[in-house]
Amino acid sequence: MTPKEFGKYMRDCRLRAGFETMEALARASGVSAPTIMRIEDGKTETPTVATLKKLATPLKVSFEELMKAAGFLNTSSAADTIKEPCAEYLADPKKLAELDRATLVRLQAYISAVLDFANEGDLSPDDLRKIETFKKFLISQRQEVSA
Repeated sequence: MTPKEFGKYMRDCRLRAGFETMEALARASGVSAPTIMRIEDGKTETPTVATLKKLATPLKVSFEELMKAAGFLNTSSAADTIKEPCAEYLADPKKLAELDRATLVRLQAYISAVLDFANEGDLSPDDLRKIETFKKFLISQRQEVSA
């Protein structure tokens, strides 16, 4: 989904949930009206996971559905979702050193979001261990880039 398409989707969700204005949704969700406006106008590439969490309940949409619509999750299993974009980094974590801070933060948020939905049936204990290790590595890399 492009940012414009996601913005239209969010606007439709807002109206279906009974919020005639962005300000009303802002009051109900704790997300600022300007942020909601940027999302609905398609000016936000991808909203943050925290923003989507705050919006889910007032919009009467599951957090998982918003995560899928925003592109954080795909419709396959959690195991496939996490392995798809992170495969090259799981295979060679040294490649992370080439990434900028914003990309590291996005990868960390992506992994956190997937883990929120992972269950023992989708991910083996070994997969969960690898993902947790990778997440810790991302955090350390982000701290090094910030320093």
